[in-house]
Amino acid sequence: MFENSEYIYIVMEYLSGGPLLNYFKDKKYKLKELRVRDIAHQIATSLFYLKSFGIAHRDMKPDNIMMSSKDEDSEIKLIDFGLSKIIGPKERSKDPFGTIPYAAPEIILRKPYSHSVDIWSLGVTIFFLLTGFHPFDSHDQQELLKKIVRQEPDYAADEWKNISAPAVDLVKKLLTKDKEKRIEIEQVLEHDWITSGNEKLKLMRKKSDTYLEKFNTFSLTKPDDEEEKQ
Repeated sequence: MFENSEYIYIVMEYLSGGPLLNYFKDKKYKLKELRVRDIAHQIATSLFYLKSFGIAHRDMKPDNIMMSSKDEDSEIKLIDFGLSKIIGPKERSKDPFGTIPYAAPEIILRKPYSHSVDIWSLGVTIFFLLTGFHPFDSHDQQELLKKIVRQEPDYAADEWKNISAPAVDLVKKLLTKDKEKRIEIEQVLEHDWITSGNEKLKLMRKKSDTYLEKFNTFSLTKPDDEEEKQ
């Protein structure tokens, strides 16, 4: 950022790929499971990084995820921190922020919440990218709010038939209505679907002590020695 006597200039990274939602639309709402897993892994790593600084994004959705380029395997970037908030380890918030289809039940019920609201939003995003539809949907806003709070997602729909069991398991743990029982971001990054069942990688992550070490291992898709061989 710099300024002169008339203007303030903000120079930001150019993300030529556009929003993830547009990318998904261009693919006719169909992505291979491996691509969804890659995107989910990157989002989860971003959320872990934010949590290490006490930051809750509070508006995590495909519109706020950008593609770095138009390449098929483009990296993603989490943007728009206008509703984000620093929430300490023992703090809770009651602010009714977020976008309704991606908002956690505790936000809708105006109950105290913490960083786990981003975990719920991650679950909705993965569900959407895997199936092409949202876990809770209605043209009537009040009906939509009721579904988010009371109704369970439909995992028996045809769109789930070709989805792997580990993917279904993770989404169910992400979309747990009770925030106290919802999976933690560290557990997401150690989950079999994200690690592809790679025991060596999971062990590396569990042995990491500092946030920096954890972030570095959580960013990997394979252990360092396997990355070097490829």
